[in-house]
Amino acid sequence: MLTLELDRQLEASLLEIARLQQQTPEQLIHRLLAQFLQDRQASDSLVDAACALPTVAAFTAKDPLQLQQVLRDEWH
Repeated sequence: MLTLELDRQLEASLLEIARLQQQTPEQLIHRLLAQFLQDRQASDSLVDAACALPTVAAFTAKDPLQLQQVLRDEWH
């Protein structure tokens, strides 16, 4: 069991949202925490996927800002 100390305004907001959702504050916090953890896991998966991408030799050892400037200059 965990006890949270919330300021009065946040507590009132939690109670109002729980009332509107027809849930207890505990159920609401549980649902929000589960959603947060799911979103975080999905975000971590994207980072893992990006890290697993193969390196492109054309971009190795090049300054990204200089490369971007060259690409922009092609449009002018």
